[in-house]
Amino acid sequence: MSPSAPEKPEPHKKNRKAHRKSRTGCQKCKERRVKCDEEKPTCFNCKRHGTPCVYGDPNAFRYGNGGFTSNMGSQTYGSYTSGTVFGMKDMALLHHWSTSCSATMSTAPWMSHIWQVVIPGIAFQHPYLMHAILAVSALHIAYLTPTSCRDLTIDAATHYNEAIRGFREVMVDINEHNCDAMFATSVINMFYVLAVTNKGDDISESKLEKELEVLDAKWIHMVRGCGAVLVPAFDYVSRGPLSSLLEIGDWEVLDPDHDPSEHDSKLLALKDIWCTEQSDRDQTAAYNQTLHRLRQTLHWMDYDAKLGLRISWAGPFIWLHIIPDTYLELLWQRQPPALILFAYFGALVHRLGGFWWAEGWGRKIVGAVDKLLGSYWRPRIKWPLEVVELRPDET
Repeated sequence: MSPSAPEKPEPHKKNRKAHRKSRTGCQKCKERRVKCDEEKPTCFNCKRHGTPCVYGDPNAFRYGNGGFTSNMGSQTYGSYTSGTVFGMKDMALLHHWSTSCSATMSTAPWMSHIWQVVIPGIAFQHPYLMHAILAVSALHIAYLTPTSCRDLTIDAATHYNEAIRGFREVMVDINEHNCDAMFATSVINMFYVLAVTNKGDDISESKLEKELEVLDAKWIHMVRGCGAVLVPAFDYVSRGPLSSLLEIGDWEVLDPDHDPSEHDSKLLALKDIWCTEQSDRDQTAAYNQTLHRLRQTLHWMDYDAKLGLRISWAGPFIWLHIIPDTYLELLWQRQPPALILFAYFGALVHRLGGFWWAEGWGRKIVGAVDKLLGSYWRPRIKWPLEVVELRPDET
């Protein structure tokens, strides 16, 4: 019997140091199986890849009594607790936002990812932003399906009120952790106010009240509220995932005095309305500044159209943020020069007709101004009437 072969020695096994998994890293880093530096609101890896950075349990939403609720209930952002319950109807609204509504916020292809992915990702940690998203989503469905308009408008108002409530709670402490959510909420709330004011469904209002509502101070103050949030948060937002929403191209460089737009002469001709010997100095200065900003907006929108940047939709709203307060006071007083300037603003808004939330706005503004001013001032708003294709007998 042959002797058995000697046994081979087992290969030496190296003791590998166990990898310590991060239990508090963001979801994207866990999916990629890379180390997360856990920087908030956006970790280094997500910032580098330009992806939404979401922290919390991957099974953060579970179905319980009353709908889906977040397991991140112990986390707080400012003074607003994220233990908010959302139901199945809300999930349907979020699905509509992701698959349809988000694409209507901007025509710029490079912004679609922000509206569709990044902002909802931020909303998972800030419920007031989620409510703002769901409010606009509900209004969009109401716009597409008028037969369901009433119920959806009520749902939209409910979410909007919740968004405002949470927004006000954290507004006292705008910081690097909530600045993106605050900024996104203020912008989306602006779209809500524009869309819901444009509907004008309040049956208690007269026909004239509905027509003149576009000149009301309420919606203008809401739109200008975005600026109140952006000023203290600008440095944070400009370095974060929503920085591209601040992109305004060559706005500050464009000078209508040196490179006037096609219709600039029509705006310049308005100066003789208020530049008289009897004019109040402060009012004249306010009108001149407002006119210059209006010319700058028109020039910027034409410039954007030539380059195909597709960010001109922001032009009229930038104008609303930078006009002097004195001009707005004159507008509330229904002073003819202020109303005439606002009619030209309406002509610029009319160029946003491709957006459902702005549909008909320009025409309504010009029509309301014409109704208030009457035939005496009509020659002064001839161009806005032509732009919105409105005949005097239709106002």
